[in-house]
Amino acid sequence: MKTILILLIFIASPVFSQKLWEIEVNPNDLLRDVSEIPNSDLLLFTYNSGKLEIRNSNDGSLVRNVIRPQGEKGGYNISGLGNSYYFSARGDYEPDKEETYVNDTIFVFDLFTDEIINRITFDVGQYKSQSNFITKTLKYNFTPDMTKVFGQIGYNFIDGPGFHFFYVYDINQRKIIYTEEVNRLRVSEEGEFTGPGFYLKSYRSSPDSKYLILNGMDNGDGKWDEPVGAAKMFNVELNEMGNMLYISTLGEYEYSALINNEFINNELLGIYDIYEIKLYNFPELTLKAKYNFQIKDLKLAGFHFCENYIILNCFQRKPNAGKHEYEYWYSIYNIDTESITYNSYDHIKFPPGVKMVLINDCNSVVFINDVDYTRGKIVCYDFQTLSIENLSSTSDFFNKTENTITFNSQEFIGQIANIEIYNSVGARVGTLYNGSIHQPNYNFNIPDLPSGAYYLQCQLPNQSINFNFVVVK
Repeated sequence: MKTILILLIFIASPVFSQKLWEIEVNPNDLLRDVSEIPNSDLLLFTYNSGKLEIRNSNDGSLVRNVIRPQGEKGGYNISGLGNSYYFSARGDYEPDKEETYVNDTIFVFDLFTDEIINRITFDVGQYKSQSNFITKTLKYNFTPDMTKVFGQIGYNFIDGPGFHFFYVYDINQRKIIYTEEVNRLRVSEEGEFTGPGFYLKSYRSSPDSKYLILNGMDNGDGKWDEPVGAAKMFNVELNEMGNMLYISTLGEYEYSALINNEFINNELLGIYDIYEIKLYNFPELTLKAKYNFQIKDLKLAGFHFCENYIILNCFQRKPNAGKHEYEYWYSIYNIDTESITYNSYDHIKFPPGVKMVLINDCNSVVFINDVDYTRGKIVCYDFQTLSIENLSSTSDFFNKTENTITFNSQEFIGQIANIEIYNSVGARVGTLYNGSIHQPNYNFNIPDLPSGAYYLQCQLPNQSINFNFVVVK
C-alpha cells in the first residue's frame, strides 16, 4: 500500500524531492543527534559544543535554546514523558587538570524552564572510602515512565581491577533495588580487557518501562575463550533478573525496542556482505520473523522500521580510495516481498558527516549536512518523494544515453512543448526545448551538470510527461 502511495505522490508532484525546510548552523558546531520529543511536534537538536535546541518538526523554526548547566558534559537525553531532559554522562572538568568524573549526582531539568526538578545521588557499596580509590564513573538512563534509573557504575582504584555494577534505582523509593557485578576487568598480555561472567555493553528499557534489556557477551570462566553474544532481561515489576539469553555467536549486535512490543536483533552472518535481521515477540523473545539481504559490499550503519519497510543505512569503502574513505547510501527493504525495492546507491550518496534521521513516522527525513554535501545545513525532506522506486526508469517517450536525451515526439507533432530539467531539491537547472514540435524525434544534449539525480518535465497542452535520469561523472 505504501509503495502505491509513494508512486502516486511522485506522479502528482512537479519535483523529484520536496524540501520541507532547512536551517543553517555553524559548520564547526557539530550536531550530535536529532530526536523527537515524545507526544509532540517538536525536535531536539544537540551539539558537541553543548548547545541544545528545541525546534518545530513542521517548519524547523526555533522554539527555544537550552543552556547547558556549567560543569555538565556528555549527551542529552529526553524523558519518555517529553517534559524533562538529562545527560547520559556527567563529569566536572578542570582545564588545568586531567578530566575527572565525580558523578555523584544526576540532575534532571525541566525541558522548557531549565529548572532542576530532580537530584539523584547514590553509591553501590563503600568503595569510595578505600584509600586507593581514584574515580567513580556512572552511566545511566531512565525508564520512559521516569520511575527508575538504570545503568552501570564503576569504581576505579590505583592498583587492582575495578568493580563495575549494573544497577536499578527506584526514584520514588529513593534507593537502589537491584545490583549485579559485571565487567570485572583484567588485562591480558595482549592488552585485551576481559574477565569471567557477563560483560555488559549496552542496555535499554522496553517502551512500557516493564523490562530492561542488557546487551553484552558471556565470557564464561574468563580464560580468554571467544566470548558469545548474550543478553539478559530484567523484570522491573518483579524486581528480578532472567536467565542468560544466547542470541549470537558474534560479539557485535544490538537489541532495539519497537513500539509494538517487538524487539529486533541484527548481525553480520559468516558471509561477509549478508546481514540478517531477526524480529522477536516480546517479552517471550520467540522468533517472529527474520530477513536476509545483500547489497553490493554492504556494511550496515543502522536501520529504521517503517510500517512494512526497513530503511537500511548502508556504507562501503570508496572504490580506488583511501583506507578510511567511505560512501553512504540507503536502501528500502520490503518485508512483504522480502526484497530490496529501492536502492539509492546509483542516485544519492552521502559523504561522511551526512546523517539521515527519519521523523514523523518515517514521512520526513532530516539530513545533518545536506544531500548536496553542503556543510552547515540541516535540511528536512519529504521522505516519500525522496525514495521513489525505479528512479532511473525510462518512459515511452524519453530515453537517455551517455550525454543525450532522446525524445520520441511522433504523436505530439503540432503541439507546443516546454521541456525543463530540475535537480533533486526541485530547482530548475536547464531548459531543453520550448516551442512547437515539428519532427518525430529530438536529440537534446544534456547540460553540464554535477553528478546526481535529476527530473525532466515535459509540459504539453493536455498532459505532463515526467522522466528521471542520473548524471554520473
